[in-house]
Order: sequence, then C-alpha cells, then structure tokens
Amino acid sequence: MSIVKKMLKDAQKTKDSHLNLNSLLDMLTLLVVFLMKSMNSTVIAAPPEDIRLPSSYVGEEPKEALMIQVSPTYITINNKKLVLLKDGKFLMEDIAKNDLYLVPAIEKELLAEAEKSKDIEKKSQELFKFKGTAFIQIDKSIEYSTIKRILYTSSVAGYGDMKLATVGSGE
Repeated sequence: MSIVKKMLKDAQKTKDSHLNLNSLLDMLTLLVVFLMKSMNSTVIAAPPEDIRLPSSYVGEEPKEALMIQVSPTYITINNKKLVLLKDGKFLMEDIAKNDLYLVPAIEKELLAEAEKSKDIEKKSQELFKFKGTAFIQIDKSIEYSTIKRILYTSSVAGYGDMKLATVGSGE
C-alpha cells in the first residue's frame, strides 16, 4: 500500500479532537500579569518653560525622587521657590558665611524633606526606604559654580544620589 493511501486511511480513523483552552488562558494571564508588573509608571514633571535642559544621551528612565529645579532666576524644591538667582548666580547674602559652597535656605528645605521621608519610612514599617535621591533639572545656561554649590548643599543635607535631567540628543 502506498504511503498516501495509508495516510488517508489513518486520517479517516481519527476521532474529532477538542482544543483545551485552559492552558492557553493560564499562559495569557501570566503574560498579562508579567507585563503589568514590569511596566514603569514613574512620571517626572516637565521642566518649566524658563528651564532649557542640556542635550545628552539618556541612559535610564528617571525614578521618582525629590525634584530640584534651577532656572536662571530662581531655584525650587518640589515646586516651592526658595532662592532667587541673578543671571544664574547666587547673591552673596544667600551663601553661608563660614562655608562658601553651602546655601542655607536650600539646606534647610532639603533637611526638612529628608526628615519627612524618614518619618514615612518609620510609619510604613520600612516598606519605603529613604535613599537620598534628588532629581535635578538645571538650565543649560547656569554656570558651573552655581551647580557646584547646589550639588554640595544637596550632599551635605543627605541627598548624595543626584540624577541630572537632560534632553535626549535626538530631540
């Protein structure tokens, strides 16, 4: 008997089979749960119109952190204006007398924010950990001496993990 005839005979003998959808639905459910868990939902606020971010390669997605914004005319922490700048520079009255890199108004606000975060850490039974992360948006026209004072003051106040915002080089 030829192979084709044998295959046709075998095909006629097979009974109707039903597709089992349970396994397929289980896999689909696991896939949906995995995708939902791995989706990054962190949203970082866009900088104000008067802050022009420098261009750079963006290596990672921003995480939620304390927001420091520096424009040529002011500095805000979590949208609270703290210090006025003149042409992107600090006024001498805003700089500490005994430490030329420390800005007391910024330090005071950062220490208060750190204290709030540490209280939340205690109340949440350490589910939330204070890591001292600050997300900094600095206008590209700001001089290095001003940036240096902001970074120094942030690290003194407990925010040593600083992320600088940039615009992707393709934008």
